[in-house]
Amino acid sequence: MVLAYARRGVVPGVNAVDPSGKAAGVWLRGVSSAGVGLQDGDRLVAIGRAPVRNVQDAVSIVSSALMAGHTQISGTVRRGDQELDLVVFVPGDGDGGAQAPPPSIQP
Repeated sequence: MVLAYARRGVVPGVNAVDPSGKAAGVWLRGVSSAGVGLQDGDRLVAIGRAPVRNVQDAVSIVSSALMAGHTQISGTVRRGDQELDLVVFVPGDGDGGAQAPPPSIQP
């Protein structure tokens, strides 16, 4: 799922802003049914060590990681008052269609 979105240059969400109007990540939507541990309404705030201010940041960071050949991409989402770190396995084109392990999400 992550790979498919990244290859299309799409993030399943909308820009989030804090009360002062400052960019504050990406509200995720349409991800609950994917069975990867994310929930609609989670807010993506970082990919790797890079802060995510908006959808364009997320697309750029993930695209760069894919072009660099990374096989795992870490990130941080906020769910209510919790920060959750996650790691997503990115299958390569030559992996023969092997199933990727599910993402791990840790509070």
